[in-house]
Amino acid sequence: HKSSKIMISNFTKLVARRPSTLQNSRNLSSIRSLKISPLHYNNISIRSKNLVVNPIKPNRIETGFIRPVRSFATLNRENDRNQLEESGEESLSGSNETSTVVEVNQANFQQAVVSSKVPVIIHCYADWAEPCAEITRQLNQQISGVGGAIRLAMLNVDKNQQLAEALSLSEVPTVLALHEGKFVDGFKGPKTDAEIAEFVGNLLRRGSSNDVAKILKDADDFFKANDIKEAASIYQGLLQRPLLKAEAMALAGLVRCALADGNNEDAKALLEHLKTNFSKELNNPEVKKALVAYELYEQGAGVSSDLQPLLDKVNANPSDLQAKHDLAVGYMASGKNKDALEVFFQILKADKTWNNGEAKTMILKLFDALGPKDDLVKSGKKRLSNLLFV
Repeated sequence: HKSSKIMISNFTKLVARRPSTLQNSRNLSSIRSLKISPLHYNNISIRSKNLVVNPIKPNRIETGFIRPVRSFATLNRENDRNQLEESGEESLSGSNETSTVVEVNQANFQQAVVSSKVPVIIHCYADWAEPCAEITRQLNQQISGVGGAIRLAMLNVDKNQQLAEALSLSEVPTVLALHEGKFVDGFKGPKTDAEIAEFVGNLLRRGSSNDVAKILKDADDFFKANDIKEAASIYQGLLQRPLLKAEAMALAGLVRCALADGNNEDAKALLEHLKTNFSKELNNPEVKKALVAYELYEQGAGVSSDLQPLLDKVNANPSDLQAKHDLAVGYMASGKNKDALEVFFQILKADKTWNNGEAKTMILKLFDALGPKDDLVKSGKKRLSNLLFV
């Protein structure tokens, strides 16, 4: 069956369309134990919570909410519709609109669920069903660790039979996930802790405040503005949110921050941890930025910070490509990537084959260190293409 989404723009239209299925869960990936010693630089403590989750292949999520369960009272649909319309505009009962966990009913469903500004998990339960208590424990455990980024809406099906029928529930426990007024995921029956963690994590990553790409961009913007402390703080915060599955990228960002701050031993320790525990992530562009940055640091470690003698040497003999190479490496070590690229391009233009194509190799490494979205990389790729193929 193809998946279908319900748009709940108005509570009175809740039962207008029903999904035949909801999105199936993805296989859980192994989350390795992160055991990193506290590393300090510039008053920043680099830590991460230890988290071990064994890889589990979740059962197929069966979410065919087609028929209302017969044990629920059979309701007159016209009467049901009228009651829902009357209650649709009432305010939250017994809780405020920012509550992390809310007991929902007809009176507050519109505000607590439909109009929620954060993703919502609806846990449809019954007091007499033992599996519901375990699901409640598991969901509460996960929700308590996401800082209000997800709301848990508890729906007692026996006390709210109209809502139960409107949702066409077929059994309890049933759990539904909503984001921006749409059903995006769900499951029925008991699940393992790991499966619940994956379910919550998938929903968490949909929230705008949990947009990993945006978080990384914010950190990179601070890094480029030379605000290393703020960039490191963002990366550290991301590292401590394992549900977002961005630990490797966060570690990579901290490697770059440590290098930029002159804490080379910290950078080395972080890099070794990254390579050991996240070997499958080493081709990620964000991770490659850190790997190449450290490689370039090692290459330029012996270069003097005083580049004037090299400048004088190049000016005296512009055809001395080795002097130009040394100057470019010195620029890299000083963080002057634009100047370094310019000199490498000069070498490439003068002799593409010099030192086994060293200039091209270094240009490509700089591209990796800066990342594909950097303006220098975008313009540099066009320039490289013109030099090599025109």
